[in-house]
Amino acid sequence: MKRSLSFVKTYARTALSSRWGAPVLAVLLLLLLSWLSSRLSSAIIFSNVNGFTTLSGYIVAFIFLLLLDILSAGLTAMGLTLLRGEKASAGEILSAFKNHPDRFLIAGLLKFLAAALYLLPLFLVFRASGLGSTLKLVLLLIWGIAGGLLLIRFYLSWSFVRPLLLEDSSLSSLEAFRQSSAMTRGQLLRLFGFELSFLGWYLLGLLSLGLGFLWIIPYVATSRVALYLSVSEGR
Repeated sequence: MKRSLSFVKTYARTALSSRWGAPVLAVLLLLLLSWLSSRLSSAIIFSNVNGFTTLSGYIVAFIFLLLLDILSAGLTAMGLTLLRGEKASAGEILSAFKNHPDRFLIAGLLKFLAAALYLLPLFLVFRASGLGSTLKLVLLLIWGIAGGLLLIRFYLSWSFVRPLLLEDSSLSSLEAFRQSSAMTRGQLLRLFGFELSFLGWYLLGLLSLGLGFLWIIPYVATSRVALYLSVSEGR
């Protein structure tokens, strides 16, 4: 049975009720790591020692991004726990590391690769010296829109990769991508609308000077897991 999106989000809020402690603590840790990554990589990049030092700064930033991506799977694990009616623990932030972390690393790398393939043509066109400014603008707009829509389509079809990997430790990364694509086939517009429905919450988070994200991020993560469970049960 296909659940409505409002039901899915209510399901998530109910699961989180009186159990915000561990998810909020996990988000605080992720935000602190993100801040540390930004400070450290910026300090290296702008030290102006030499080209190798600058490259090292970007490498450090990329490693931190991968680490944060793997740790973020812990929020998905907490969502699965909460939606089973159990109390989540802060230690679940390390769930991916306890569950064949190489699979989550490969999944993260594939997503970053997709984003890089979208950004590379934009960078090349922007830096091309033989193109007129008008042609550059046209090419940037065409690929920016067409490539952006294609990237969104892929990312939506990969929405369930994390919960699939967490629920089945024998599942490979590529198989998780395949299964997620199969589960989301015919539901991409629904998934897109689901993600757009959180824009108001993100705005509220910004208006609260970022403090609200401590609760908004767990809510969104748990809602995504609830949607995964709804689609999984309806197959």
